[in-house]
Amino acid sequence: MNGEEFGVVILGGGMTGLSAAYRLEQEGVDYCLFESEERVGGLCRSEKADGFTFDYAGHLLHFLNAETEKFVKEVVEEVLVAHNRRAWVYSNGAYTRYPFQRNLHGLPDSIIKECVLAYVEADIDRGKEHKGDFQSWAISTFGDGIARHFMIPYNRKMWVTEPDRLTCDWMGRFVPDTNPVDIISGAFSPSTEEVGYNVQFFYPQKGGIEVVVNSIASKLTRLTCKKKVVKIDLETKYVDFEDGSSCSYKGLISTIPLPELTSCLSAAPRSMKGSCARLIHTSVLDVNIGFSVADLTDKHWVYVPEPEIPFYRIGFPHNFSPLLVPQGKTSAYAEISYRGSHRWNEETLVSLVLSGMNKMGFAVSESDVEVVKIMDIKYAYVIYDSNREKSLEAINEYLEANGIRTAGRFGAWSYLSMEDSIRDGIKAAESFIH
Repeated sequence: MNGEEFGVVILGGGMTGLSAAYRLEQEGVDYCLFESEERVGGLCRSEKADGFTFDYAGHLLHFLNAETEKFVKEVVEEVLVAHNRRAWVYSNGAYTRYPFQRNLHGLPDSIIKECVLAYVEADIDRGKEHKGDFQSWAISTFGDGIARHFMIPYNRKMWVTEPDRLTCDWMGRFVPDTNPVDIISGAFSPSTEEVGYNVQFFYPQKGGIEVVVNSIASKLTRLTCKKKVVKIDLETKYVDFEDGSSCSYKGLISTIPLPELTSCLSAAPRSMKGSCARLIHTSVLDVNIGFSVADLTDKHWVYVPEPEIPFYRIGFPHNFSPLLVPQGKTSAYAEISYRGSHRWNEETLVSLVLSGMNKMGFAVSESDVEVVKIMDIKYAYVIYDSNREKSLEAINEYLEANGIRTAGRFGAWSYLSMEDSIRDGIKAAESFIH
C-alpha cells in the first residue's frame, strides 16, 4: 500500500468510522478505512468465553432519530430485539426505579422527607443563578437531598472528578428533569411512567453488540485492519503506519482519540499540543463475570451511588439476550472508573465486585463464578471541565485548517451515545461528498 492515494482516509474502525465509510461507499467516493486492531468495532466489540458473550460494558441502541433507526435496521443482519428498560438505583440499602429524582418511593422515610423538602425549597428559588458547575446546578435544580444522595456521589464515582469541577455541557438528555408533581407523586407511590432517552432500547438477539459493527463492515470494500498510524505529514498529506506502509489522502476523517491523533502530527505547534494535554478522560475497568446460577435478577442494570461499593453501575447481559449465556446461567458486568493507572489484579477485582453484589442483595460467591473477563477501557468518558471547550476550539481550528475532520466520542471529544456516534460519522462523511 506504499504511496497509494485515496480521496478520503478514515482513521479508526469503531462505530463512527464504519458509519462514515458506509456513507462514502454509498456515494461511490474513493476512500479507505484503517483500523489499528485486528478487527473492527472499537468499544462496540464483543468477546466470547466458554459460551458467554461480553460487550465492552453496556452498549445498547437507543433511537431518537428515525433516519438512524432506519439505517441500523436496514444494515444489521441479525434480529434486533426491542426492550423496555428495567433500570434501578441502589442507595441507602434500597432499590428504587431510575431516575432517582422521580422515584423516591422505597427509600427510608427520613431520606424521602429530606429529598422532597429540599426539592420544594429549590423549586421556590428556581431561576436564581448558580455557579455554572454541575454540583451547583444539581443542588439548585433538585435540592440538597437528591444532590447529596444521588447526583453528587454517583457522578463523582463515574467521572472520578469532583462534581464542582464538571461543567453542565455534557448533560443534555442524559439527566432527566422533573417537576414538583412528579417528585411528590414518586415519593408516595411507585411511579409507572418511564422517562429518559433510554426508555426503550434495541439489542441483537445473538452475538452481542459486535454484530452491528460487523454488519456495517461487511458492506465495505476498502477496510484494512492492523494499521496503526504513527505519523501524519500535514504538508504532503501522507499517513505512515507502524508496519512501514504509507498512503496519501486528499481528505482525512479521524475518529481515533484526539491525544493519539495529535501525537502523530509531524508539524503541530506546541500550543496545539498544549491544548490537547489539557483534555482529560476517565478509564473504566469492565469486570465481566459468568455465573452458574440461573436466577440472578431480571434487572437490566443498576446505578450505584454508594461510595463503599466500588462500581458505579452494574448490568446483566443475560437480560439483554438469553443467548449471551449458556442455558441456565447468568452474567454481570460491573464498571469501575479510574484515572491514570490502577492497582487491582483480576483476583482483587472479582472479590470487590462479588462483595459489592452481596451488599446489594445478590447472593453470589466465588464458587458460582464460571468465567471472568476483565476489559480495561483506556478511553471511557471525556471529562467536561473548564478547560475542555477552549482547548477543543484551538485544536479544531488547527485541524480544520489542515483538512482534518474529527468525529465520534473520542475523535471529537464528546459524550455521545451509539446513535450519536453513527450520525457523527455520517455527517463527517457528507462533508466530503460533493
